[in-house]
Amino acid sequence: MTNPLKKSRSVTDKIHMRNAILMTLFLFSCSTFNRQESYQRNIASTKGQDLPPFDLKLIPESVFANGANSVRLKVTVKNEQQIQAADLKVISDTATTNGNFKFINGAFEIIIKPKVKSSNIKFKLIWKDQVGPEIELKTTLIPLTDKLIPLKSNSNTMQWVSGITYLRQDSYPEGQYEAFQIDNKGKNVIAHAEDSYREFEFQFDEQARQNISLFMSDAPNSTVSHTMHSLFMFFPRKYLPYAELNNKEVTVILPTGEQMMFAESGELIDGVFEEGPIDIGPDRFKRTYADLKYNGKGILLRANARGQMPQQGQFESTKIDMEYGIKNSADVLIINGTTGQRCRRPKTDFWLAADVSPILFKFPTDAEFDAYLKEKCNFGIPHFEDRPKTTTEDKISDITSSIWNKCQNESEIQNCLAQESEQIENETTKSKVVFDLELTYLKAKEAEKFEIPEIIAKEIISIRASLLAEASWMKQQSCLEKSKTLIKSSFKYHDTFPLMQDRLVKNCSTIKDEIDKIAAADVASIQRKLEANFDWASITTIDRFGSDCQKQALKLIGPEQRYHLTPDIYIPSLKTICSLVESSDAYKSWLLTQGAGLEDKIFAQLLIDVEVRGETQAKSCLKSYPTDTQLNRMRYKTQRENCLIDNWYMLEAEAIKSAKEDPLVQRVGLSFDSINTRIAIERRRIQLKVMKKYYL
Repeated sequence: MTNPLKKSRSVTDKIHMRNAILMTLFLFSCSTFNRQESYQRNIASTKGQDLPPFDLKLIPESVFANGANSVRLKVTVKNEQQIQAADLKVISDTATTNGNFKFINGAFEIIIKPKVKSSNIKFKLIWKDQVGPEIELKTTLIPLTDKLIPLKSNSNTMQWVSGITYLRQDSYPEGQYEAFQIDNKGKNVIAHAEDSYREFEFQFDEQARQNISLFMSDAPNSTVSHTMHSLFMFFPRKYLPYAELNNKEVTVILPTGEQMMFAESGELIDGVFEEGPIDIGPDRFKRTYADLKYNGKGILLRANARGQMPQQGQFESTKIDMEYGIKNSADVLIINGTTGQRCRRPKTDFWLAADVSPILFKFPTDAEFDAYLKEKCNFGIPHFEDRPKTTTEDKISDITSSIWNKCQNESEIQNCLAQESEQIENETTKSKVVFDLELTYLKAKEAEKFEIPEIIAKEIISIRASLLAEASWMKQQSCLEKSKTLIKSSFKYHDTFPLMQDRLVKNCSTIKDEIDKIAAADVASIQRKLEANFDWASITTIDRFGSDCQKQALKLIGPEQRYHLTPDIYIPSLKTICSLVESSDAYKSWLLTQGAGLEDKIFAQLLIDVEVRGETQAKSCLKSYPTDTQLNRMRYKTQRENCLIDNWYMLEAEAIKSAKEDPLVQRVGLSFDSINTRIAIERRRIQLKVMKKYYL
């Protein structure tokens, strides 16, 4: 609600107020956002090499820079690319309060709130550190139009912003306010009675010039009809009223550019008004209106009414006093602050007496009101310097260049830029410098990206060569960890490893296979050494040739092999090499040379084998033909000998067969003809030896 007529203490009071005072809903009852002027849509586009074609649009395209109003930046991507809201951000050349990007109805939107008195603001869209299109938000402190285009609105929205209550009608765009309110609810020297309060409501319907005013309400108690209302209008109307918060004090800039300063309590402490306490006298008909005494240089128009809208309320017949308009309510008091002149005129000169809503001031422009004053009051609207000019800003480009030149070679360039920018005292200058520095940084980062692919390609080749040169690192580190230590290049604006990580991972996926391949090639020389000399091999251990070969091969790994510090790498290849050596012509030739003495060795082993087998047979014969007594020794002599001799040929055949199955015998292809003859010659000697041992 916009004033005490609309903001009662209870629901009962509200109903009573609506029924008793029809004028209550007139204030802020009509408004719409429908400008008379035609505004060209401000759209920025881009078509960078890797940057999607973004369209930017501000809604609305201009904003009242009061610190509470906000706009929506709408970002549309023309083609269907995978854009994430988290990858988008905006930077500006003036400090603003921003929300986060959200995807709404096919576009990305972000809420942006300029600060008080912001100048036009340039925004740059940033996507994944790439600089996108630019768009400019026009800001203003002056009325957007002269004349209202009022449409009825039955409710108001209230928002607490920076310690002040801001209001708008529901027909007005979200984020755009039409009034703000400061309350003094005591207890203090101004509002010192129970339930008394003073309310300042600075109104600027539709942000137009026509109804800019200060609506004052002095409530001596909780009875709504006792509330004393005053309407103040200020001329010239150069600005929309806005508030600046300094710690807990609030400074309000009036339409003339003059100021009113409020304490946290809502009491006036400085500015163009002197303030007196609320009149809580017992006779409501004798109470005075808000004790505000204007001492500014502009034109002040004041109207009063008790329990009614001041523009039309005329319960009292006594004319408003000519000093400060604190007493009585008939007619309007006009004060020329520059000359001290006063003028009293009927309310109907300024507002219609008919029961209409909204109650429009009849002079939308200052020129019209100036002509009226000159005709009716013999003075016009004075021209005066409204407030000090803002300090001229330093040359932004010079400051930006100085900071950039100082920081661009620092290892922590962003920290340096932030620290240097923080030294700038002027907040406006600081914002613009930070904006320019961020753009400069992002553009430098973007330019560096063109150098990265070639540098990374060369770096990967160098790292791969280092990894393949020796493999001792494999004992302590993974391939990726070792690769990180081998990175030599560094970029000024990019973190090197994340840029190379995918390539390094892909490179490492083939390193092990490549090392195995190189190791397999290296062992070719080891194979030649193995085949050059078979002293390490033995005929008696032919069944362990593979393991003996690999042991010998490991001994032969030396500095001439690339991975001699990590011999385990060669083991898979050595197994294959030893299989090749075993089937090589060199090994076969060596075996043939060893076969010359093989016949004697086989013959010697056969004699032993035949004798052992004969002894086993002799023991078996004793079971059937024992020698346990002298009689049995004589009785079974012939049977025992025949038992042994008859099975002898079978024993020899089994021994010879076993000897022929020896891998070395088979590999050499040893003939047994001579061995068989030699066995036959030795046969009777071995038989007699066995019989002598077991039968005699």
